Amino acid sequence: MLVLSLSHRCSRLSIGDSGFRPYGVFGAEADEAALGQSVTLHSGVEEYHLINWSFEHSNIARCRVNTPETRSCEMTDERLRDRLKTDNQTGSLSIINISTELAGLYKLQIISSSKKSSCKEFNVTVSAGLEPDHTQLKWGLLGLGLLGLLGLLVLVGVVICCC
Repeated sequence: MLVLSLSHRCSRLSIGDSGFRPYGVFGAEADEAALGQSVTLHSGVEEYHLINWSFEHSNIARCRVNTPETRSCEMTDERLRDRLKTDNQTGSLSIINISTELAGLYKLQIISSSKKSSCKEFNVTVSAGLEPDHTQLKWGLLGLGLLGLLGLLVLVGVVICCC
């Protein structure tokens, strides 16, 4: 059975099956990263009172203002501590050395200093990220160059012999 879920707070529509596995999330920002690379999910704010990050229904990070001059962020999910970094100033979240296990829906809740709450969502996907091997490419080009030079020498030799 197809299930539609509308979140008024985050202005998004989710389409999934009756087991609540989403097929797609509309209204979330889409971010794609190559396997093993890093991606940063930008909060889009400079000022905040409290920021909460969650991934697949688990709280993963929290940033807060301690005093007007200091802010701090902490990872709340021990499993991801070495794979996530937060920016104390903006509350943005960076995912380091991304893998398919870290692909999915990330939610950001921002509570401003006036206690107004807003949220953003990021649908993160991971691609294979096949980078060309530049070493092989250089040797291949060198080989083509040498083959071309050899062909030219043979042609010059044929011309000299025939004349």
